[in-house]
Amino acid sequence: MRAVSQRGESNNDGTSGRTVHVLHLAANQGDEVLVRSALRRSRHAEFVVSSTLSLDEAMAQALSGTADVILVDCALAGHDGSDVLATLLPVCGVAVVGYQHDEHTDAGLLEAGLEDVVLHRDLASAWLGRVLFHAVARHGLHSELEASEQRLRQELDAAQRTRELEQRLVLADRLASVGLLAAGVAHEINNPLTYVQLNLSWLLDRINALEGQIEPALVDEMRATMTENQEGMDHIREVVKDLSSFARAGGDKIVELDLADIVRSACNLVRNELRHRAELVLDLEPCPLIVGERSRLIQLTVNLLVNAAHAVDDGDKRESRVTVRSGQTDDGVGLVVEDSGCGIHRRTWRASSSPSSPPAARAEAPGSA
Repeated sequence: MRAVSQRGESNNDGTSGRTVHVLHLAANQGDEVLVRSALRRSRHAEFVVSSTLSLDEAMAQALSGTADVILVDCALAGHDGSDVLATLLPVCGVAVVGYQHDEHTDAGLLEAGLEDVVLHRDLASAWLGRVLFHAVARHGLHSELEASEQRLRQELDAAQRTRELEQRLVLADRLASVGLLAAGVAHEINNPLTYVQLNLSWLLDRINALEGQIEPALVDEMRATMTENQEGMDHIREVVKDLSSFARAGGDKIVELDLADIVRSACNLVRNELRHRAELVLDLEPCPLIVGERSRLIQLTVNLLVNAAHAVDDGDKRESRVTVRSGQTDDGVGLVVEDSGCGIHRRTWRASSSPSSPPAARAEAPGSA
């Protein structure tokens, strides 16, 4: 398509020096003669006119891209004017000017998308050239505006994607820092934990040695208390071990692993997140060992558990449940995490499927489900 969007220097004959190709869809040959004569006298451009009496031929020429503007008789024989325009406008991609034989503009023509309408008597006037020239210029400006809007939308989309990527990179860097911090904290806890456990074992031995020397009920009470302390220390050690594995984030070797052990380790890490929100139900059936990195599998399970916890309502814990099932399937080993909440919207789930994506359900979630 050749659209006239700028006024050129005038030639010696008074025209603007531009060539505008006109496709004239006429109802009769007399109108063809009027249009050619009027456009020869126009000083706005040099007009090259191609005329046809057939809508099909006009469609073929319009699709070929050889015309800059189409001049249409809105009273084309055998056709309704609005139907003609509804056929041409969606496919021609150029300016369209219609002319009618009476002074009352048909509303159907405007509804069909026609912007310029002239009267039949104007076909013999040089003013017709001005109308066609400005129709082409305006259409060219509209096309440029639409192209600019499309480029702007693409740039905005690209900027949005860049911002999202930057946010993910910042989050990934933050998570890496948290992992290093967690590994350091776990190491610092391990040292005092070791001698606390040794001291508890020594105290329990001393309590057992007191049996028969003091009241039996007091010995039993002291023994029960020390046993509870040891169980608490054992739980702390398990959490620290799981935290260390989780914090390594890719530093593990690929080895054979027990899926049930992975689930229990993940549950230890998110126990505090779960216990105030939902009842945790474990259904871990015996299954073959799997091959993978322990830290990554723990991270995956932690993400599933946290997002499940955030999906349930913050109401009565007794009405909310997070169920974890693992076991052998027909084609291997399966892990299923279910919750009694509303779940995550499909669009959010797609956006959060990347390991480095922001949390799917809430800001404090460590990753995606």
